[in-house]
Amino acid sequence: MKTPLTVLASVLVAAAAVFCSSNIGLAPKATSAAADVAVGHTNLGDVVVDAKGMTVYVFDNDVVGSGSSACTGDCAKLWVAVPAASDQPTAVGITAPVGVISGPGGGKQITVGGLPVYTYTGDTAPGNTNGQLYKALWHALTPSGQKIG
Repeated sequence: MKTPLTVLASVLVAAAAVFCSSNIGLAPKATSAAADVAVGHTNLGDVVVDAKGMTVYVFDNDVVGSGSSACTGDCAKLWVAVPAASDQPTAVGITAPVGVISGPGGGKQITVGGLPVYTYTGDTAPGNTNGQLYKALWHALTPSGQKIG
C-alpha cells in the first residue's frame, strides 16, 4: 500500500521529469550554432549577436557601404571585427542585409545593413551590452539593422 507521502514523491518526480524535458521556463537560445549572426535577447531587447551569442555593435565613424572599417589601431584592440567564414555569411532572424568586407589582417568582416559589426572586449558573456553607447559612438543593432540608442 502506498502512503500519501510516497504518492506525493512519485508525482513530484514525474513533474520534474516533464519540466526538465521541455523548454518551459527556459530562455530561448541566443543563436544557432550554424549562423554567423543571429538574434539574441538582452536588456536592450532583441539584438544582433555573433556565433557565440555575443552582442554586436556598429561604430558611428563607419560609413554605410564604404567597404572598410574606421576602427583601427587602439580601437581594434577594444572592438573585435566579427569574422565571416565565407563571402556569404549565414544569418538567422536578421532582416537587414548581411554581407562582408575585407577585414583586419585580410580576413572577412561581417556587415549588417552595410556597416561593419564588432564585438566589445568588455562584454564577457552572451547577453552583455557593456559596449552600448560607449563614448556615444557605439550601438547595438536590432534584427532589422536599426541602431539602438
